Amino acid sequence: MKKLLSTILFIAGFFVYAYSQDSMQQYAGKYNFPEGSVVREVTVSLEGNALMMGSLIGSASLLKENDDSFSLPAFNGIATFKRDTNRRITNLTIDLMGLKLEGTKDVETAASQGGSGDKPIIIIWERKLLTSP
Repeated sequence: MKKLLSTILFIAGFFVYAYSQDSMQQYAGKYNFPEGSVVREVTVSLEGNALMMGSLIGSASLLKENDDSFSLPAFNGIATFKRDTNRRITNLTIDLMGLKLEGTKDVETAASQGGSGDKPIIIIWERKLLTSP
């Protein structure tokens, strides 16, 4: 009975972990800011189980506050992701001590990150060696 219970808890834990990784992955991508902004682009990536934001001026961890809102403790700021009508992440607003930056998610990066919400397809190719009889 204990083995069955621990197996069920392990499987449930695995699915919860996988879901949380997938849900955090939706924020990953490159965000472009208008010319003249403090930063021209920011890259958001999932490193381990932590969401990180990097630019030419440095990098910082993002700590989840609300649904699409994260705090930037290193810069005393807030990052808010915005969605379109299809619930895809399209914009990023960063508020750093009164300085507000608004950027859009790079379409190519969004597609390569599975931005359409699609899961990646894994194709297994069977390789056979042909020999002459």
